[in-house]
Order: sequence, then C-alpha cells, then structure tokens
Amino acid sequence: MGKLTIDSPIYQQLLYTYKVYRFIQNRLFQDGHEKDFAVHISELLAYGIYKKLEDTIVDLNDEKLRNAYSYAFKIIEKIVNAELVEHNKQGKAFSYNGYFKKPKCRFEYNKEAGLIENDNILATLKTRNNKGEGSI
Repeated sequence: MGKLTIDSPIYQQLLYTYKVYRFIQNRLFQDGHEKDFAVHISELLAYGIYKKLEDTIVDLNDEKLRNAYSYAFKIIEKIVNAELVEHNKQGKAFSYNGYFKKPKCRFEYNKEAGLIENDNILATLKTRNNKGEGSI
C-alpha cells in the first residue's frame, strides 16, 4: 500500500486547531484554578490565540502558543473585569456562563485587541492557500 498524502487545507486547519485546543486545556488546568471565569473561556481563548497567530500559524511552536495564550488570557481577564464593574454599578447579577455564550464577549475581545472581522473569510482562505500559507 502506498503512502497516504493529505494536502487538504481543512486537514491542516484541524491539526492547528487540535494543537491550540490541547495547549489551552493543559494551560487552563494550571492557570485557571484561581479564576472563576476560567472554566468558561476555552472558545474565546482559542479564538484569541488564532487571531494573534493567524499570520504565522504555519510556524506554530510552544513559545508562540505561550505568548498568544498569555496575550489572549489577559485581554479576556480585562474585559471580564470591566463587565463585572458595569454589572455591579447597575446592581445586576453577572453570569460568566451567560456572558461567554453571547456574541458580546467576542465583540469586546475584538475591541480590546484592536481586531476587525473579515467579512470575506472564504476569499481570504483561498488566497492564503494559493500562496502556500496556513489557513485559519
């Protein structure tokens, strides 16, 4: 039987996703035990890491993951603390679970990180794939 060659951009995307998610799960176990919000942030944290690394994802390594993780974690902590302050000012209850299920958390993350969403993600992925770059 011959060697199996997989050159699909989707396969590569899944591999990057797995590496990032595995890193998050290992680090959150270490870092998040003192933070009430930590059990709710995996999805937003993965998003933040991807956005930080998207231009260099093909050269993914532990140092880049650590730096992107720390960057995203700090932003998430900042936006959560700001949201808690606002809720306290208005005398309203705050739910981490509810906050991280709403699009508002990603909007606030993007705002704090200075990110603008790309409305034509398909064209961007095709362009990157044609240039031989990573796909995210």
